Amino acid sequence: MTTPSSSSASADPRRVSVQGVSGSGKTTVGRALAARLDVPYVELDALHHGANWTEATAEELLALVRPWVERDAWVIDGNYRSKLGDLVIARADTLVWLDVPVRVWLPRLAWRTFSRMLTREELWNGNREQFRFLFTERPNIFEWAWRKHRTNREELPAWLAEHPHVATTRQRGLIGALELTPSKTSGMPYPVEERRAWRVCRETLAHGVWLRPLADVLYVMPPLAVTLDELDVVMAALSDAIDTVTHSA
Repeated sequence: MTTPSSSSASADPRRVSVQGVSGSGKTTVGRALAARLDVPYVELDALHHGANWTEATAEELLALVRPWVERDAWVIDGNYRSKLGDLVIARADTLVWLDVPVRVWLPRLAWRTFSRMLTREELWNGNREQFRFLFTERPNIFEWAWRKHRTNREELPAWLAEHPHVATTRQRGLIGALELTPSKTSGMPYPVEERRAWRVCRETLAHGVWLRPLADVLYVMPPLAVTLDELDVVMAALSDAIDTVTHSA
């Protein structure tokens, strides 16, 4: 997980865009973020797909999404850049990009898709996934997700660079890494003899949190069974330790 510097990035995000391919966990993450931040949650798929899988035109989708984007706080899950352009990202202060590996999102997508087909789960506006869609839709859900996976990795970094006010969190697997530096502008490391990352880990250990340092990089590797409350404890200990160590001589 990397968080590039941003001159206007807020410690308490209020307008969050969650992006990733189908099966990456956008809905789960989006709902959890909205609940944690106590802001409205908007799923773009629900606005885009009308009854009988009728797709909204660009003009219709813009009209539906714009009132949400103009609010002071929200979490919006989904992409639709071809129809919405920069509408969402231009107002977002944070973008969460779930860039998980194919080996993670593909099994999730297969399980979700076939489970919905078997249980006849109702999605948006009375729609249900059907087995025949795998053969009649081009691209089908799996082809579309693969194309989106490649497109995101090719285009999202440059697209985000056009919006430097947006703080970016990119997840690749379950490992988070934070690099310590005395200056984001220069990117120069601390002197080796100061052992800043090791000192941060010593501070977090006093709070019952064990982290792994490598030079001035701190690694966070939570187990799959970790809860949101436990992650809060880890991140609070890490934040306090970084403040303590980086503000000392």
